Amino acid sequence: MRWDVKVWHAPSRPRVGRSASVGRPLRPAADRDRAIVRLRFVDSLDVAASADLVVEAVVENEGAKCMLFAQLDRWAPARAILASNTSSIPSARLALATGRPD
Repeated sequence: MRWDVKVWHAPSRPRVGRSASVGRPLRPAADRDRAIVRLRFVDSLDVAASADLVVEAVVENEGAKCMLFAQLDRWAPARAILASNTSSIPSARLALATGRPD
């Protein structure tokens, strides 16, 4: 399966690179490069209308993330997976901002 991935982000383009993973070998650079070209970094919610996967990366603020998830819930199709890069906010709280309990 091949997905068209669109990522909504803050104004500056995030850096995508290699990272070490404890106990696992790094993937070859060619694998990383093939994955990166399939990502689209965007700053408009309208592209969520055709997304299969949306990963938000806004400021680590529950209110901001919940507001974005509520908007994504309206824009993204029901089949779309809405994901977050949060490290401190329970994903169940973010899901409550949507009509998608899972």
